[in-house]
Amino acid sequence: MPASFTGISLGEGVNVTWAGNPAAEVIAEFFGVDGYQWMPGGTRGYKISAQGTLWGMGPEGLAELQNAFENLRRSQREYVLVDSLGQAWPAARITAFRPTGPVMRDGPRWGQAYTAEFDQWI
Repeated sequence: MPASFTGISLGEGVNVTWAGNPAAEVIAEFFGVDGYQWMPGGTRGYKISAQGTLWGMGPEGLAELQNAFENLRRSQREYVLVDSLGQAWPAARITAFRPTGPVMRDGPRWGQAYTAEFDQWI
């Protein structure tokens, strides 16, 4: 299954990495043997990064794909992210989209590498 975000392909050569956010915790003071109690507050989702290359038919097609990701970032809504191994990450929100490097041409296709960052909350 190709990597995608809300059904939009993340392109070619996609590498998706993730790391869990620190769990929430509270240390409460009270009378007792040592006067403290640690209370776990649960997990806080993941930080997910993606790198790849978007390809569009001509410069307009590439710009359309890049604008689609930028509009999703501006919307601040949560969607399903599917990583390069086919694992679905529900409730993911794109927080950064950065085209990087030069624009490339491959026949009628125009492409550009990118990096994207996502927050995923469960």
